[in-house]
Amino acid sequence: MRVITAYLLCVMGGNETPGVEDIKNVFKAAGIDDSDKDGRIEKFVGLMKGKNIFDVINAGKLQMGSLPMGGMGGSGGSSEKKEEEKEEEPEPEPEPESESESDDDMFGGGLFD
Repeated sequence: MRVITAYLLCVMGGNETPGVEDIKNVFKAAGIDDSDKDGRIEKFVGLMKGKNIFDVINAGKLQMGSLPMGGMGGSGGSSEKKEEEKEEEPEPEPEPESESESDDDMFGGGLFD
């Protein structure tokens, strides 16, 4: 991701075709030591050669749009069912209050009085 980010920073700065040294300069300016031992920068610059970054991003968006995304779709029915169950349950009848004083009054009232 660092390489892509540095590449995009170069493009946004006005360099439409950044090279390996341009990306390394971005890393240097950010204080990141990236010696590119595995050739990530060179590989990415090679893949982007002759391509417009914005066209690549748009093509990626189109590909992402065709991917099936799931996981959250199944929960809708169960919540509706729960609401229906709640409506069908009869409300409990309140217990009649006793006519005699309770033990709570002996200590100065109930918990919430």
